[in-house]
Amino acid sequence: MEIQCSNGKCQHESAEILVCGNQPLVYCNKHRKKHLKKCKMHHTSRNLYEKIPKKQRRKFKNFFIEQLSNYDKQSEEFLIKINECLIKIKEIALQGINIFSKYQEFYMNLFKNAQLNYLPMYYFTEDIIENDIDINDIENIGLNLVTNQISEFLSITSCFDKTFKECFNVFNKPKTYRRESINMSGKLYFFQNNTSNLIEFDPATKKNSKISITGIGIQGFGESTCEIKGNKLVTNGGFCSLNTFIIDLSSKKYTVILNGKKRQFAQGCYLNEKVYFFGGFNNELSFSKFYNVCDYLDLETKRWIQLPNLPNNIANTTTLILDSNNIIIAGGSDSIHGLVLLYNISKNSYSLLINQVRAQRKALLIQDEKIIYLLGEYLNISHIDNIVDWVIQSPLSIRSSVSSSVVRRGKKAYFSDYDNKVYEFDLNSLVCKEIDIT
Repeated sequence: MEIQCSNGKCQHESAEILVCGNQPLVYCNKHRKKHLKKCKMHHTSRNLYEKIPKKQRRKFKNFFIEQLSNYDKQSEEFLIKINECLIKIKEIALQGINIFSKYQEFYMNLFKNAQLNYLPMYYFTEDIIENDIDINDIENIGLNLVTNQISEFLSITSCFDKTFKECFNVFNKPKTYRRESINMSGKLYFFQNNTSNLIEFDPATKKNSKISITGIGIQGFGESTCEIKGNKLVTNGGFCSLNTFIIDLSSKKYTVILNGKKRQFAQGCYLNEKVYFFGGFNNELSFSKFYNVCDYLDLETKRWIQLPNLPNNIANTTTLILDSNNIIIAGGSDSIHGLVLLYNISKNSYSLLINQVRAQRKALLIQDEKIIYLLGEYLNISHIDNIVDWVIQSPLSIRSSVSSSVVRRGKKAYFSDYDNKVYEFDLNSLVCKEIDIT
């Protein structure tokens, strides 16, 4: 299972994967050191191989066998399609050659007559003959002879692109994979309370490091930190703050997004180039500190779009993408019991799933295949095929709101709370513990 260094003709074995920004590189020790010496990007490393979890081994192997067994059928269908394309290519090629032959025949006839110092008059109209024939006239007549054939040829070739693409339709499209609901870099990010220090926690090493974002200012606490594509973060709010930033982790630069809400304790949810925020908390509100206001940031237009208000004022909200059209929301107010809601994107409406889960008002949603966990005062468990039915498993204390994205590494999930504590939730043992990152 050796993997050679990817640097040119180097024959040495690679030692590990070097992650440069968000790009994985496979180098031997020598070229790894050379790269680190000249590159100023942020780097981390990970193992070349990871063991497949025991519960996943049979599923992975069966899938690989299935794909390999499909090879003969796929390649046979591919060759049939290619053969059809080749027949059409031959037909089109003959038509193209006929165009050139006709053009050549025209000029050859003129040339032979010109050798005898004559021009055949049957090519020319009366108005051309009356005004003396010149080279431009001859050139226009030659083009007119083949114009219709060229137009016909081009109309055929425009359809040919579609036929060629059909060669690859023999491959089955993969099932939709909701990559956006998973932390893409494998790292956990959050701001150190009341500082401008962005903390990066690496579950592989169980260590954290500080990333300096020049000029971003003090971030307060309780802001949402949501990872998006392109090695970037969206941070929103914080204690009595309406700041929203898109931070580029590669360049350490940021973009300010205006007109955001003053909110904290509302986990961001990234889906289809939008970041959704539901509810939240604002200490400056006079009547209720808890929000029912919801919106999303459109990452393409950089604008905020208002959503319908929640049926209840809730903060400490946590979200989970059920599918491309539904988002589960959990949160609470002053009640010991949390609320679990479902937001339907196409209908732009909410439905109450259950209002008596033992999650307290500070909770976190985590999915493991078809199982959904709601971590709070107790561990609540549901199934994606029946999300109105929740089973209270055991006491499990989450004392603070979780506003950061959740990081999955194998069968363990990592998250941070607004006290900057990092937790590990084991999806096998269902044990949640705090990790010492000092």
